[in-house]
Amino acid sequence: PAAKVREQEATVAPIIEGFGALVSVDLKTSQNRNDVYSVTFANAATQWVIGFQDGKVAALLFRPAQ
Repeated sequence: PAAKVREQEATVAPIIEGFGALVSVDLKTSQNRNDVYSVTFANAATQWVIGFQDGKVAALLFRPAQ
């Protein structure tokens, strides 16, 4: 999984940088080894899903807030 994140870094980093300064991070729900966060930046409201397996991040997804 870490290698996959690194492969996408050049594409994803500019998008996240465009969101502006981080304002807040709030855990919304946690189930089936997946945590869902509401993450607010100066220029964007997003939702992040982080999946865990064996104590490590196994999935990472972000999208515009619903």
